[in-house]
Amino acid sequence: MPLTWPRDWTAPLRDPAAFRDLLGSLSIGAGIIGLIMSVLFGAGFTTPPDPDEGPDCAYIDPAPSDQVRLEKMRSEVYKAIQELRAEEFVPPVALGLAERQFQAQRWAERSACLGVEEPTPENVSMIQVNLPVEGASGHAIVDAWLHSEAHTAVILDPDHVYAGIGIAQADDRVWVAVQFF
Repeated sequence: MPLTWPRDWTAPLRDPAAFRDLLGSLSIGAGIIGLIMSVLFGAGFTTPPDPDEGPDCAYIDPAPSDQVRLEKMRSEVYKAIQELRAEEFVPPVALGLAERQFQAQRWAERSACLGVEEPTPENVSMIQVNLPVEGASGHAIVDAWLHSEAHTAVILDPDHVYAGIGIAQADDRVWVAVQFF
C-alpha cells in the first residue's frame, strides 16, 4: 500500500474505510521507524545491565528473523490501539519521540531479561503484557489488555496523546511495554 495522503484530507474522518487505510499507512510508517530505531539502538548489542538488576541480566537481541517479526508486532499493536481508540471516539495517539520509544523498548527488554513485569519509576502511564511466542500477535496483545478494566482505561484515556511501544523476546515469551504520556 503506497503511503499517500488523501486528496480530501477530511475523508478519513467521514469514511471508515478511508480511516482504516490511513491507519494502515500510519502503522507501516511506524513499523519502518521502529525497525530503524531497532537497528540504530540495538542491532547486535546487548543492553547493559542496570546495577539493581544483578550482573546476569543483560538482554540479548533475538535472531534477525525474530526481530523482523517483533517489529511487525509493534506495528500491529500500534494499529490495534489506534483502531480501538477510533471505535470508542477517542483521539489517536502519536508515537513518541525517539527517546520515549527507546525508554519503552528498554523497559520491555528489562522485563524480558528479569522475567517479571514491574512498574516503571518514570512519570508515565504504562501497560505491560507477556505472551508465549507462538500465540503472540499485535491483536492478541491488545486483546489481553482488554480483559482488564485498568489496562483498557489507560489505552482509552483521551489525555494520552503520545505512546512509546517496547517489545522484546526471551525464554519463548514476547514482552510488551507501552508507555502513554
